[in-house]
Amino acid sequence: MSIFLETNAAKNTLHEIANQAYGLAMGLQNAAPSQVGGPSKSVQYLLETSLQINKINKTIEEIVLTDSSPTNA
Repeated sequence: MSIFLETNAAKNTLHEIANQAYGLAMGLQNAAPSQVGGPSKSVQYLLETSLQINKINKTIEEIVLTDSSPTNA
């Protein structure tokens, strides 16, 4: 399998995990809304996890684009 296909598969998997974490956070928030003080720590954790995974995915994408640019080919 080529590095491009492996990287693409990793990006897709990370994207799906981020989406699942976000969906879990929203579901938890809707099922058990917190009282005063904002979202629960569990919701905050899941949202932060989703955000961090998306940042990692963006970094991978930037690295792949840089490595595949004509000046690096």
